[in-house]
Amino acid sequence: MTSVTDMLAEEPMVLLGVVLAVGAIIGAVRIRGISIGPAGALFAGLAASALDDRLVIPSIVGVLGLSLFTYAIGVSAGPALADGLGSRLPLLGIVAVTLAALAPVARLFGSLFGLSLGETAGLYAGSLTNTPALAAAQALLPETERGEPVVGYALAYPYGVLGMLAAIVVAARVVRPAEQGPDATELRSISVRITGDRVRRVRDLPGEFDGTLRVSRIDRGDSQFVPEPDDELRVDDVVVVICPDALADAVVGALGERSKNQLTDDRSRLDFRRMVVSNDALVGRSIGSLDLTGRFGATITRIRRGDTDQLADGDTVLEPGDRVRVVAPPAEMATIARELGDDERHVAEFHPRGFTIGLLLGLLVGIVPVPVPGVGTVELGSAGGPLVVGLLLGWRERTGPFVWQVPHGVAQTLRQLGSLLFLGMAGTSGGAALRSALSSGDGYPMIAGGLVITSLSAAIFIVVGVWQRLGPAGTAGLVSGAQTQPAALAFAAERTSDPRLDLTYALVLPVAMVTKIVAAQLLVLI
Repeated sequence: MTSVTDMLAEEPMVLLGVVLAVGAIIGAVRIRGISIGPAGALFAGLAASALDDRLVIPSIVGVLGLSLFTYAIGVSAGPALADGLGSRLPLLGIVAVTLAALAPVARLFGSLFGLSLGETAGLYAGSLTNTPALAAAQALLPETERGEPVVGYALAYPYGVLGMLAAIVVAARVVRPAEQGPDATELRSISVRITGDRVRRVRDLPGEFDGTLRVSRIDRGDSQFVPEPDDELRVDDVVVVICPDALADAVVGALGERSKNQLTDDRSRLDFRRMVVSNDALVGRSIGSLDLTGRFGATITRIRRGDTDQLADGDTVLEPGDRVRVVAPPAEMATIARELGDDERHVAEFHPRGFTIGLLLGLLVGIVPVPVPGVGTVELGSAGGPLVVGLLLGWRERTGPFVWQVPHGVAQTLRQLGSLLFLGMAGTSGGAALRSALSSGDGYPMIAGGLVITSLSAAIFIVVGVWQRLGPAGTAGLVSGAQTQPAALAFAAERTSDPRLDLTYALVLPVAMVTKIVAAQLLVLI
């Protein structure tokens, strides 16, 4: 055993590989459907350094991982944050105030039980399962004290995950379902025969149904075509309408009657196909600016990002890796595919210039001292800087030749890899301190403190979900996003397909992330 630890102490890259591999095995273990995921690397690292103080992964590995993790979150969440910022500003304010108010609760526990500043900050970060907050606290401590936040984090983290999973189950039972908007169901295509004398233009139809409807084709006499916005619907036209399933009967009742023939079964005059947006020149452009209808008699009806389908319209902005549903004459399909790119390899690639420059800007912003009255200065660090810059650049999509956005799958991969690297490193920096805390009994107050902070946070956000009428799915998204906990989001996603879950999570997460980073730093400084 000594020879193995000697080898691992001399070969940090092998140690990293062992920690990540063991952590992946631990993280994959499910107990009643629940796993800790990337946090397995944290506990593997803690076990390694508790076994031998020399088994420490270099800190630069953690800095790299953390920067990748937060920057990928930022560029992914930027568009959603910008779109929902105005309507959900009160909710975001409540999230920020609540998370900030939990910092004094952690300080109270620290004062009552004689915890160090580092342990208190780790308690706060672990209770709210926020890795960047842990890193932000560590960065402000002397090298000899950087293991202290890891102790508090590791002791509070398990219930930080489990408590929020329990909160999601509670929310599903006690929160009244929100009014089922049409966007809460899957999209479907229906063929409708127009009856009645009311004159409607294609552009007016979405407004009658809160924007959740598209007309993809019209069959009129011997012709079948993709309509222009100003085209009128005539009696006996058969149209293909794409709408949420819950809206289908209302659409048919308003327009006429269901057609006996499903137009989408006839692909001889108009075909449909999924294509991947892999042409970087199109990223950040709206679908309307492509003028596919005028140039090719074609249209894009829906976009799939990640696991979610959404209706597309002229104002929808394209992102790299989007899978779009194109309706077009068969003869034009090849030309449209070339224009969009339609290269599946692009789904697993990112624009290297934009990504690396954006990450560099984030790291530079992270080292800029920010004055805080009565405290001194704080830095966003390698967690907060990339996050803030990622949010801004993700919102911008692109600037000239620089594409800031990355495909959804790539962002998810970077987040997971970055999280593993940082947590593995963080674990090896705190194993010895954790061993000491558990053997002396000093760790039990931190476990109790974590239970209180996590439970208090969960209760508050469930109440907020009821007050804001978010419904069970929206409340689960709020709880997961405020906790910045992908495991909670995945747990909730297994129980609902309501897109309000992902939307609320993406909206809340950036605000929660920044608030926790700043609060953890203040716990160390004050």
